[in-house]
Amino acid sequence: MSRTRDNSLDYFPLDVDFFSDSRIRRLHGRFGSDGPMFLIYIFCRCYGGEGYYIEANDDFYEDAALDIGCTVEKIGLMLNYLLDKSLLDSTLFNTVKVLTSHGIQAQYQKSKKGCKRDIEVDETLWVLDEAKTEEFVKVCHSKNNSEKNGHFSGKKDDISGNYPQSKGNEIKENEMKEKERSLSVSNETDCRNDFRRVMEAWNDLGLAKVSRITSGSDRYKQLNRRLKDYGVDEVLRAIVNVSNSDFLMGRAGGNRPFEATFDWFIKPNNFQKVLDGNYANRRRGGEQQSSNPFLDLLEDEYGQK
Repeated sequence: MSRTRDNSLDYFPLDVDFFSDSRIRRLHGRFGSDGPMFLIYIFCRCYGGEGYYIEANDDFYEDAALDIGCTVEKIGLMLNYLLDKSLLDSTLFNTVKVLTSHGIQAQYQKSKKGCKRDIEVDETLWVLDEAKTEEFVKVCHSKNNSEKNGHFSGKKDDISGNYPQSKGNEIKENEMKEKERSLSVSNETDCRNDFRRVMEAWNDLGLAKVSRITSGSDRYKQLNRRLKDYGVDEVLRAIVNVSNSDFLMGRAGGNRPFEATFDWFIKPNNFQKVLDGNYANRRRGGEQQSSNPFLDLLEDEYGQK
């Protein structure tokens, strides 16, 4: 995939609402500032290199980790997330390890619109359909890429090409298997990230820390169920409610004040009450009044007050 002369851009615009986009906000919430930075990094590598795509080879992962200042493993996690959320084209990545998207290519041809010459692009890597492709963009057949990538095209009617029917079916079957594997890895990655975020938030409370959550354990099953039922954001909000409760934090006084444990927190009845704010500090007439959360504990444990 040799670079076509003058295909690159010197600069590209970034929408002013980039960081307020819900997908970017979730990306930032999951990976911190590294998430949006990595996506912008991909934009720069695409526009400053081939113009409308970049090859995701081994060097790409190592270069990205060095340039952004994180681990190669985190680059892999962030890339899986971008592909899973359709911020990048997963089909091209799974078949030929190329990163691009409809948005990247739409902006690329928009930036090239004032050129005095036509722009040639590789049909096997161009994902915009004919109706959305400008006239000055010439979608060309690439012999080298066709031999290397098996005549793959982002367009459905090109997928079988000149191959016999059996070969076309084999290609489609392999694509489906690769997509299923990618989704499985992505789902597992999302689960691990959610578990990590919850553990870190809990351990920041200063209560008894959680050192591990073993797959298949009761703790794992309980947390996994809370995450599936409520989502990671609601679980994190419940942990904030714990931090704001004197009773749950062991600040209520007495000889043996109660302190919430992680295993207590993730039990279904307890979690719902914490999320609903049943253990929140209450004030009446300027003096702190107790809602008697200890009676709630008795109800949780013994089914009665």
